Amino acid sequence: MRALIIYSEHTRKMKAIVQAISSGIRKGGNDVDEAKVGQGQSITSLYVYDLVYIGSPVLGFWGGKFPESLASYI
Repeated sequence: MRALIIYSEHTRKMKAIVQAISSGIRKGGNDVDEAKVGQGQSITSLYVYDLVYIGSPVLGFWGGKFPESLASYI
């Protein structure tokens, strides 16, 4: 299986979470790519992946918002 983890790093905790998820997937004998998003980036194709995980911190209170950098990436 080939997996992609797309994440927006607003905190140091997010990178640690991504590394833990990647490690768990790799232990199962799978390939994992990580993509930290930034302004103006876009991905070419998600079709090569069997699993796409999108990680984001909760922004806002009572109705969290999706980070703009992550929304424009996907």
